[in-house]
Amino acid sequence: MLLTDLLVNSCRNYRDKTALIEGETGFTLTYGELLNQAKSFSARLAVATASPNIGILLPNSKEFVISFLGALLCGKTVVPLNYLLNQQEINCIVKDANIDLIITQSSFNEIAKTVAPPTGTSFTGTAGLPLILYTSGTCNQPKGVMLSNNNLLANIKSLSEAVTIKEFTFMGILPYFHAFGLTCGLLTPLLSGAAIVLTKRFNPAQAAELMERHHVNVMLTVPSVYRAFLRAPENNRPLGKIQFLISGGEGLPKDITEGYKRHFNQTIYEGYGLTETSPVISLNTPANYRFGSVGKPVSGVTVKIMEDGEIWVKGPNIMEGYYNQPELTAEVITQDGWFKTGDIGRQDEDGFLYITGRKKEMIISAGENIFPSEVECVLYEHPGIAECAVIGIPDKTRGEAIKAFVVAKDTCGILPEELKSFCRERLAPYKVPAQVEFRAQLPHGPTGKVLKKTLEC
Repeated sequence: MLLTDLLVNSCRNYRDKTALIEGETGFTLTYGELLNQAKSFSARLAVATASPNIGILLPNSKEFVISFLGALLCGKTVVPLNYLLNQQEINCIVKDANIDLIITQSSFNEIAKTVAPPTGTSFTGTAGLPLILYTSGTCNQPKGVMLSNNNLLANIKSLSEAVTIKEFTFMGILPYFHAFGLTCGLLTPLLSGAAIVLTKRFNPAQAAELMERHHVNVMLTVPSVYRAFLRAPENNRPLGKIQFLISGGEGLPKDITEGYKRHFNQTIYEGYGLTETSPVISLNTPANYRFGSVGKPVSGVTVKIMEDGEIWVKGPNIMEGYYNQPELTAEVITQDGWFKTGDIGRQDEDGFLYITGRKKEMIISAGENIFPSEVECVLYEHPGIAECAVIGIPDKTRGEAIKAFVVAKDTCGILPEELKSFCRERLAPYKVPAQVEFRAQLPHGPTGKVLKKTLEC
């Protein structure tokens, strides 16, 4: 059965239940109302363009969900566009995906009106493909990840089996132009009859209040959002009726895990995944949890660690490939179906997976391999650090040297030498940062990841 059919069935089965709650306005939409509006939109969309690929440039809102479901109902492939990208980056994606129609709102008019649709009427077909998610907006090589019905449904099934709560209310913080937000934060709850509290812009105080008011019990987000809750004045009260906090997108620092235990008496269940894996590969759960790991592989997914430590994954959640990029697809998916994640890790005797670094981020200093995450973990142990990021910089003697970018807590005056000394007590000498630079803040992407490439500039 197609994803569209299951979404329609869910809307019919839960017709009178609340599907969407807009946090800013308090507007609610039942499953029955959602289906009716999506059908109406689908009829309009069917005659608006012959292109199989449709762009959606919207924040988390009822309009996004209606547009998404409506596009699927008329057989279109949805390409969610990252509204945080600049005009040139969005243009590159639109051109690569052969999009001639973008669903958007007035606040994005300045971006949308400058987007140049492809010329001509010949379109590259993606029949039966519900979703293309772009992991890069660069013009050199845009990477459109093609996710099939089977990919998405397999991952939704795995996640639903892991989150064993009878009555769900999800907090919709993660943007839906990312796989984590779309698969885990939108499609999974919609197929389970859950309510979703939507927020267009994340604000810790507002989000905490919405979680209290609407009895949210499931939240999936990234470490930077969890850190924001810790740093907000409201961190002396529990986060609503939360039963399941899931973290992904990047490594979860130890200080956040400990902070949630101390302030909220909550466990954050860390998981791991990539856009190319629909996205979940592994997940800690209340029944299977190991501190420091990213959990066990979800059902249907097999993991193996190669000799160089790279994590390879196989299962029904592996993407169809990169859109119009067969050579690039062949580089990451083997002939027998293994996907090369590019991440380095290990698996213990009980099957729990640990991420130790990323091949491309690995720093090679005087012949020694260093993963930024291991240095960052030590830096986060210092009580005066609010946030940090570690990169490799050119060094004439060693090839590369380690540089740490640090955001200090407001009341703490830390000197670079103090941090270096702190690291020397906990790391091998070659892993100690050669340089420490303090910043008022670090640059973040739309899901909260630190943009390390920006730091290198």
